Amino acid sequence: MEIVNVLLVEKVESEAMKVADYLGEISTLDIDIHYCSNLSESHEILHNESIDIVLLNLFLSDGYGMHSYTSFFSKFSATP
Repeated sequence: MEIVNVLLVEKVESEAMKVADYLGEISTLDIDIHYCSNLSESHEILHNESIDIVLLNLFLSDGYGMHSYTSFFSKFSATP
């Protein structure tokens, strides 16, 4: 089974853990979750890791709403 590398960007660690638990229940996928709490960390991870998909909270300590989206995807538009 192929591993799906997921980057989970969520400022509240307990919320990230809930999402990770839900993703872990998908028995048809082998998911490897990379977690960070802000945009700066997410950029660093994407430069150093092979990520297949990003789950991005739009309300972070270093980005809010559409700013989070445009800041992130202007640099990593090829990553779903």
